Amino acid sequence: MGGKIDHSINQGRGSYTFQMGGQNVHRIGSLLPSAQATPKFCQLYIYDTEDEICNRKNTISPNNPERLNDEITRLLQNMIDANNVLIQSFRMATDRLCANIDSDVRIRLISRRDTDGRTYNRPTASEVAGLIEWDIGPNMEKRDIIMQKECGRLQRISELNPLYIPLQYPLLFPFGEDGFRLNISHSEYSLGASSSDKPRDELTCREWIAFRIQERSPSIEYPTIVSSGKGFHQFLVDVYMMVESHRLNFLRFYQDRLRVDNYNNLSNAVERGDVESSSASSRFIVPFSFQAGEAFMK
Repeated sequence: MGGKIDHSINQGRGSYTFQMGGQNVHRIGSLLPSAQATPKFCQLYIYDTEDEICNRKNTISPNNPERLNDEITRLLQNMIDANNVLIQSFRMATDRLCANIDSDVRIRLISRRDTDGRTYNRPTASEVAGLIEWDIGPNMEKRDIIMQKECGRLQRISELNPLYIPLQYPLLFPFGEDGFRLNISHSEYSLGASSSDKPRDELTCREWIAFRIQERSPSIEYPTIVSSGKGFHQFLVDVYMMVESHRLNFLRFYQDRLRVDNYNNLSNAVERGDVESSSASSRFIVPFSFQAGEAFMK
């Protein structure tokens, strides 16, 4: 998770507050850590699994790992191993590397879904990820994520990838359920329904998040997200930024619907002093209706 978390705001009295500054992005690294590096994030499921409890405690609390209870950590790890399809994919990579450490194993995190998430809301391990030991085929989607065996860089996860949220919050999505993705139909529409009758028959990111944070009876679905304490605070900030990113992307790619050609052309750019072509070509108009925009604040 990118961005800069401000911990100083919680030093005084009062309820817990999660505050973050900067651009928030989710990134993922390689399957194995680089030389002399400490395993972190997804690498904890693959590298040195015999000392996984100790490695996880040192990653979460490097200054005082003993404050974390070993038994609780082990119970959570066993629960995730047994139920989370994402973690099961990482464990398969561990078995493959243990059998042949020299094999060039990679994991492809798949973004495309061929089933209706309203009915089949718990994907199988083969639907969310796959092991690759050869060249990537032509079926690679642009939002798919390829985790290399060893790589010294991080790659960004698209907000439109259904694994964007469950990778960051495995305890809030213990079965590896999909997060928001495109083409989720409303309940009164089927996947193949025509959009001619209604202007919009698909779920928006804001609607999906509102559904996930809605309180329900435990007999229907246990409210894991809203009961997660401080994790719920972080989740809300994270998904709010996710919604704002979706709104800005819509404004950026649908400028023609806003009729911005009436006031955003090269001649006006030159009059404003934007003589650099790169500056003029990258500019896009944010309307007054965008609530976080400068024009709305005025």
